[in-house]
Amino acid sequence: MEKIYGGKAIRLLGVSIALCLLTWGCSRQPAPSPDPSLPRPLPVDTQTPSPGSEPSGEKDPSGDAQTSTGGESPGKENAPEGTFGPQDAYPIPETLSSEEAVEYFYYEPLSQELKDAITGVSYPADAADLIVTYEDLVHLHILHYDFEGKPARGELICNRAIAQDLAEIFYELYQNAYPIEKVRLIDAYGGNDELSMEDNNTSCFNYRVVEGTSHLSNHAYGLAVDINPLYNPYITYDKDHNPHVSPAGGEAYADRSADFPYKIDREDLCYQLFTRHGFTWGGSWHSSQDYQHFQMTP
Repeated sequence: MEKIYGGKAIRLLGVSIALCLLTWGCSRQPAPSPDPSLPRPLPVDTQTPSPGSEPSGEKDPSGDAQTSTGGESPGKENAPEGTFGPQDAYPIPETLSSEEAVEYFYYEPLSQELKDAITGVSYPADAADLIVTYEDLVHLHILHYDFEGKPARGELICNRAIAQDLAEIFYELYQNAYPIEKVRLIDAYGGNDELSMEDNNTSCFNYRVVEGTSHLSNHAYGLAVDINPLYNPYITYDKDHNPHVSPAGGEAYADRSADFPYKIDREDLCYQLFTRHGFTWGGSWHSSQDYQHFQMTP
């Protein structure tokens, strides 16, 4: 079990690392420089294996990608129960201190139960020639504020290479009460990306190809995240430059010069955090725009 910590534990970083080196004899990289205005969790992961051969760009192949520089250290304590299934089945306290909240942000290897649940849905049943293995993926648990301003549990499956970055990003979003309507595994939608987007679900891993191509999406590697996708649609253009907006219902939010809630732009905290961690934003692509989408390539 791997966790991140905040508050008092940050002051114990030197002691924790020293104990880790003595106990596990592991090596690690330095953590990203913290934002002094925000409490930040400590890094948690002990290894970042490569997900395999380099993935193609997501949706627009012109999207650049960068390498994660997140630091690493182990955590062994017990963590809250997982959230696979209905979010309201796992209530959380109405109020949480920073020290208490950070314990809900952790990631762990996929359990056998979770592997069974996603196989044949977001993960192909025929795993003979897959580039991404179960071992490349982790189950990330977070808290977030929903559109009613209430804290809620969320979960994503992501590549181990970006798990630490995502844990820190979502922790800072939570600390700032950034609204994300829901964060559920795409398996709750039968692995159907369109249905997940229409429901404004934030998601990460889904072993699928880029729309309209035979190339694997960055989501297939667990290296891309879509945030509040209904309000931040994916826009492509035909040869006459007529726009096609995805998901259905996102047409009202295609005009990015308009002012509306939950819009991701360069002034938005979500954009600032993801790009600070080395992700690239689909909203900056040229031949198409994917305003919900952040990706990284190791």
